[in-house]
Amino acid sequence: MLTSFHEACHKALTRRFSKSPILFERLPLSLPNTDGTILHIPKEILEYTIEAGFTAITYNLPENFLHDIYKLSQIKDNSPLENFIFDCIINNSLVSHEGVYPLCQDTGTASVYSWRGNRIITDTEKSDYTIFSEAVAKVWMKARLRNSQLVPT
Repeated sequence: MLTSFHEACHKALTRRFSKSPILFERLPLSLPNTDGTILHIPKEILEYTIEAGFTAITYNLPENFLHDIYKLSQIKDNSPLENFIFDCIINNSLVSHEGVYPLCQDTGTASVYSWRGNRIITDTEKSDYTIFSEAVAKVWMKARLRNSQLVPT
């Protein structure tokens, strides 16, 4: 028997996975400039994408994972402990989605990797490494992320 909480989750997930196309978020940024064959990327684009990426992975579980957790929580042979764990995961993801607390208060390591072609330049005096480092530090402070290490690699 579904509780109203489970019914609400089920309805939300059903709507999300009902053969709808994947929608991409349009970034609220200016478009890159072109100079012949060279693409000039403003540093704000790099900063925003890093902040958006870290925020997304910090506060939101992948929807397919939540869908699977919900399906697992509906198995009749589950023990009470298993159901408790599934409910905790779903409840924690709802609280986290509000942006108050990250999904996991455990420590971790994030590796930021970037690659660009030789016809793309960043419009700033700062190196891409510096832009990325500063953006990661900013989102770490703003999003209340914990860390056990801060090491440039």
